[in-house]
Amino acid sequence: PDDLNLSRQAAIDHFENKKPYEVEYRARTKSGEYRWFSSRGQALWDESGRPTRFMGFMRDVTNQKSLEVQLMQSQKMDAFGQLAGGVAHDLNNMLSVVMSYTHLARTTQISATRELHLGEVLKASERAAELISQLLAFSRRQIIRPRTVNLNDVVADVERMLRRLVGEGIRLVTKLDPDVRLVEVDPGQVEQVLVNLSVNSSDAMPDGGTLLIEISSETVDEERATALTELLPGAYTVITVQDTGVGIPDDVKEHVFEPFFTTKEVGKGSGLGLSTCYGIVAQSGGCITVDSVVGKGSTFKIYFPAKEGLTESLPFRDQSGYLPVGTESILVVEDEPLVRNVAVHVLKEQGYTVIEASNGLEALDVASQYQDGPIDLLLTDMVMPAMGGRKLAEKLKELHPDIKILFTSGYTEDEAFKDEVFNERTNFMGKPFDPSTLTRKVREVLQDGVKGSAKEDLINSA
Repeated sequence: PDDLNLSRQAAIDHFENKKPYEVEYRARTKSGEYRWFSSRGQALWDESGRPTRFMGFMRDVTNQKSLEVQLMQSQKMDAFGQLAGGVAHDLNNMLSVVMSYTHLARTTQISATRELHLGEVLKASERAAELISQLLAFSRRQIIRPRTVNLNDVVADVERMLRRLVGEGIRLVTKLDPDVRLVEVDPGQVEQVLVNLSVNSSDAMPDGGTLLIEISSETVDEERATALTELLPGAYTVITVQDTGVGIPDDVKEHVFEPFFTTKEVGKGSGLGLSTCYGIVAQSGGCITVDSVVGKGSTFKIYFPAKEGLTESLPFRDQSGYLPVGTESILVVEDEPLVRNVAVHVLKEQGYTVIEASNGLEALDVASQYQDGPIDLLLTDMVMPAMGGRKLAEKLKELHPDIKILFTSGYTEDEAFKDEVFNERTNFMGKPFDPSTLTRKVREVLQDGVKGSAKEDLINSA
């Protein structure tokens, strides 16, 4: 019964749309055993276009399926080994930097040297966060915040960072389309795709070259959609990333988007770069293709479905280091003491009155005894023992009806993330976060999420 619709649809597509009839399904034998069958066939039509008969065959492929499952399991274990080796290598490198420079910072008496050491700690921490983000993106388990954007704006916003990443020996050229169609994507994820592709292109041009990032519109017809396999006919906005590097051999090109695939030595990379790009684009409803000639460079094309609507503003980026201040009362609920302590410390430093709890039940008890006025904001982790963040928010609303809620999590498997209650209107901040992200998001939520509030704070303070 589970496979009946699949088989029926294959027949309908063949008779109505002249598509090839080829389908695999399970059937139950008289003994009650289920076996796999591969079924192929071809209808014969008369001169008037009516099907007169159907010819084909069924083949029992149960044993073949069993061998395929065993092979896939073996390949999966090999892939996990590659992933574990690559991730462990990268994380151990980063942790070595963090531990070493932290120790040096604690022992040095020279403030300038201490600042240098702490700067290296921050860089290593950011690289570790990027690696975790890649893991989530490749597995399509990142929390995405899609908005209607103009990809011209996204490219312009990330261009300066890309120029630093690729280095002075590579000429970065951007071509924008003033009439480009809008798309609904998470701009941060699109930036991550551009960064990954640009870094790969940079590695492919050790002696310098040209990196082109171009925005264009394309209408995909049925023939083109069939060739791309993952797209439906329609209007798309396309990002092209093209380099003049060494190119990709054919035997490598067919594997570049596979999870864990890497041409680096064992333990020297996790093979997540291009599979991350694939996961991000697929999660946004698009597809990514590659065309390459050895010695002449590579061209990646990213297709995003176009849509109608008004452009939403991109998140404001401030590099000044200014942290918004406030005087409201905030209840911080987090079961990890280290995360809770740093959040409480940062918010207190910015003038907030902060109370804290390690789980939902403790938070309800603390909130019921709080006598110094209303609690303005609940900052809570989503996944905690005893009581999770979502249930806590529901119960706390009964005690403090006007309280605002800001969820945070580094874990996306909780059912709340799949529920319609957790949607684009929900205030959410992913982990890891830094003081700037924390204080700006808190300020935004307290001001009812007014767009650009962090920017206005900065202007007012100046």
